[in-house]
Amino acid sequence: MAIHIIQRTNGCEWDDETGDVNAFMQFGYGGEDFIAFDLNTLTWIAPNPQAVITKHRWDAEKAELKHHEIYLTQIFPQWLKKYLGFLKSSLLRTELDFFFLPNNDGSLQASIDLKLSVTPEDWSRYDCVFRLSGVKDDIVTKLDKAVIRTNEGKTESKGC
Repeated sequence: MAIHIIQRTNGCEWDDETGDVNAFMQFGYGGEDFIAFDLNTLTWIAPNPQAVITKHRWDAEKAELKHHEIYLTQIFPQWLKKYLGFLKSSLLRTELDFFFLPNNDGSLQASIDLKLSVTPEDWSRYDCVFRLSGVKDDIVTKLDKAVIRTNEGKTESKGC
């Protein structure tokens, strides 16, 4: 018994500064590129010789081509903007609810609840070592209460 896998991939990039949108739709078959939609020409590109028959058949379906154009240039970007708005709202809520701290570059850092069984006078004897996935060198920071950024004790009134 042979197993056949077809994969459809859609994507949309949106530059929120320029407003430029770049969207794509492509299909793979058996782990290889099979056919891709060219948004500029509203035709299909067949990088695989086996896809040429499908390309001619799909290129002839003008209403479907128009549907793909509207989906990729209007609907998909609207969804992307909508869900990015939800995500941003969620991140801001997470920052307040779970004490996420902002970095200078606008990204967020997760908080860590550190409970030590040593006196503050002995903190200088310890280091915090951070091992991050994909980062070669560890980040080593002296344990110093004066430089620890915290939201501890800050409360935010929340409405319904």
